[in-house]
Amino acid sequence: MSFLRTNTLRLKSCSFLEQTILNHGQRVAETLGQTLGALVGESVALPDFWALQLFFLESLRTMRGRMETAEEAHVKELADDVEPRNRREGSDAQLRSRMRQLRDFFAGAFQPMAVEELGFPRRLGKSPEELLRQGAHLIEVLKDPAKVLPAPFLGQVTLLLSEIADSLKPLVEDLRVALTDVGRETKEAALTLLDRNRAIKEYDQMFGGIARTLESLYRLAGEPELADQVRPSVRRPGRTANAAKEEEASEGGEGNEPAPAEPVTTSEA
Repeated sequence: MSFLRTNTLRLKSCSFLEQTILNHGQRVAETLGQTLGALVGESVALPDFWALQLFFLESLRTMRGRMETAEEAHVKELADDVEPRNRREGSDAQLRSRMRQLRDFFAGAFQPMAVEELGFPRRLGKSPEELLRQGAHLIEVLKDPAKVLPAPFLGQVTLLLSEIADSLKPLVEDLRVALTDVGRETKEAALTLLDRNRAIKEYDQMFGGIARTLESLYRLAGEPELADQVRPSVRRPGRTANAAKEEEASEGGEGNEPAPAEPVTTSEA
């Protein structure tokens, strides 16, 4: 399964946050309880900081799962597109070759002006969609009972235009079906892409909020180094600042994340 590189980096940061909570969360919760409890006394009930972090842990796992599922569905849908596209290319090539052969034959056997009179285009369409329209039009003209062949250049040429039209029908129909299938797969891929992008956006929002909250809790607990490790990136959503820094450095950038805001202090004159 081929995931987006950016999603792989998101998952790496997510795993780091999860492991940080499991390794340090309970200790931080105890420290916060002791520190804040000493400040407010027994008159104020403190929140359960460990339960809060466990809630964050489950939220991260849930959002990560949604993102992975949406990405997997989109990758699978793109894989389904290969067969219809190959059929479209093959049908296009067959119809294009057949129409070119017939056009060259009529141009050589009859007056050059007969080519367009019989429904052949001056130039075959560049796209499969345009070629399909030209093929359908050619069949319609050749099936017209009022259509007669012009005089040939040499000798006597007997052709049944309706039979030539019938020989083109399967090729035109194959291309029509292939284009329909490609169109359907394209719409389905657009829907899975929309779902994937929505899941990524929701994950980024959740990750940023959780990471910022953990950063604040860890700083409040006197764990500045731990707080720096979980601090979310400003420029690259869904990643920690350290992960984003490494990512930018590997891409040839400076990899400098904005430093965390310093507490504002005031002094009396």
